[in-house]
Amino acid sequence: MGLWMARMGTDEELERKLSDKELLIKITNLLSPYKKKLFLILVLLIAGSITSILGPYITSQIIDIYLPNADVNGLLQMVLFLVFVSLFDWIITSYRTYVITNLGNDFIYDLRKMLFNKLHSLSMRFFVSNQIGWLISRVLSDVDVVNNILATGLVTAISDLVTIVSIAAFMLYLDYQLALISFLIIPILAAVTYYYGKRAREAFRVTRRKFSTLTSNVEQSLTGVRIIQAFNKEKDQISKFEQINKDYASAEIEAARITAGFMPVVNVIQTLGTILVLFFGGLKVINGTSEIGIVFAFVQYITRFFFPVREITMLYNNFQVAAAGAERIFAVLEAEPEVVDSPDAIELPEKIVGELSYENVSFAYEPGVYVLKNINLTINPGEKLAIVGATGAGKSTLAALAVRFYDPTEGVVKLDGIDLRKIKQKSLRKKVILVPQEPFVFSGTVMDNLKYANPEAKDEEIIKVCKEIGLHNVIEKFPDGYNTQIFEGGVDISSGQKQLITIARAIIANPSVVILDEAMSSVDPNTEEVVHEALKKLIKNRTTIIIAHRLSTVKESDRIIVMANGQIVQQGTHEQLLQEEGIYKNLWKTLIGAEQEVKQLS
Repeated sequence: MGLWMARMGTDEELERKLSDKELLIKITNLLSPYKKKLFLILVLLIAGSITSILGPYITSQIIDIYLPNADVNGLLQMVLFLVFVSLFDWIITSYRTYVITNLGNDFIYDLRKMLFNKLHSLSMRFFVSNQIGWLISRVLSDVDVVNNILATGLVTAISDLVTIVSIAAFMLYLDYQLALISFLIIPILAAVTYYYGKRAREAFRVTRRKFSTLTSNVEQSLTGVRIIQAFNKEKDQISKFEQINKDYASAEIEAARITAGFMPVVNVIQTLGTILVLFFGGLKVINGTSEIGIVFAFVQYITRFFFPVREITMLYNNFQVAAAGAERIFAVLEAEPEVVDSPDAIELPEKIVGELSYENVSFAYEPGVYVLKNINLTINPGEKLAIVGATGAGKSTLAALAVRFYDPTEGVVKLDGIDLRKIKQKSLRKKVILVPQEPFVFSGTVMDNLKYANPEAKDEEIIKVCKEIGLHNVIEKFPDGYNTQIFEGGVDISSGQKQLITIARAIIANPSVVILDEAMSSVDPNTEEVVHEALKKLIKNRTTIIIAHRLSTVKESDRIIVMANGQIVQQGTHEQLLQEEGIYKNLWKTLIGAEQEVKQLS
């Protein structure tokens, strides 16, 4: 561990809420599963400290005893012993490094696994409140920082402490006066290390901020390259990037300047310690109160002593860098899911009726700000219910409550008369499927994506479903058919193709209730008819909620409800709603007017 550790961290800065003591206790608890490895490391540390002490001491004995007495046999024995100690020290150090590295890898693996599992247990509100990039940073960069500085770093600190105590004790044993003189350098070294460490930490904080700005600029430039070119803003964008890049380079140079001055100062202090030992040790040799070998051993001990002292002094500054990352990790690990299964939650039977009801349901994302207000609605088994209304009316929230992404703030949502909170979430979501506005596919083969909801489905069953909804012909045109690899996010296929895969996946899951949340909004005109027919296959003989802006997609529904300001303001069939004055009739007139305008233009 060294000064360079101070630059490790993430882009965000976080105001600390936990004290160092509280954070260390939490880190210690995380390390508790590795007690055996930690004990082995401690044993190796003690053994390494002994070998570290023996080398200079053996050398001092050779100089003070065996050379003056011309004892060749004794000299040979001591040299062989020194070789053995050096070899043993090499073995212990190598094995200790391996064990510490192994511990670090296990720690990273387990901590990332804990974070990933925790994230998948949390409710939807957590992901709305926290940006995805922030969460990715927790799982990736913060875990590395915590491991390098807190897990591995603490082990290294223990090693340094054992080394310091062992060498200090042996120096006091050999010559307590010379030892005390050597220790005079420690406060100076600590002060210099703290000073440079603080400056370096601030410098690298600036570099992280500058790098974050640089990364953001590159991301925006590449994402918005079409807009940049469309408005001929290439030169402006390049000029902006050059300035940001220059600022980052300047920050790196300043950080490098600070760190470059640290080691020379440390070397001067260490040299000063050596000079003190040589001077006062030399006087003691001249006065006959010490031996040359002892002074030589002290010179070697000075080097071995001050390196871990420097490391220990640096630990506090480095700990502060990692502490913010650790606190962010614990913010995730200690988060509690909002939606949980009640102790008496049940599994739904294989076949359900499919009646969905909202009883006096109100919901607020933020306390007191209601987006649904006293909703009373029953969707009969097999009914095709459409929900229309302006953006923000509460349509998607109504759907989110049905799959229990959230629980109502007030009231109750029921499936076949059972409160959703009394149904296990996994069981509920097997029976109630949401087809989202933005279709999502995973990286992998087309077949992998189709099997996602039901891995046990046979290939023949999947192909049959694809043929029924018109997807089979589309897949056959792919390079490797059903084995074609889809890139992350499905960037290599059209929105319509992604939606067809999403619909097929939903059919293969065989739900009893289907919720279509603006399922046609992102479909391109070329595949709109195919997707529309596929949706008919999906909702056949199933209770269905259709959320849509396009009124042309809902007029065939059994019933239409119109929402405004979180309330149901109208309901009826398409024909019934056109007979009364209200939002629906106005929306329909707007739609017809727009269509006629398009016809006139064409």
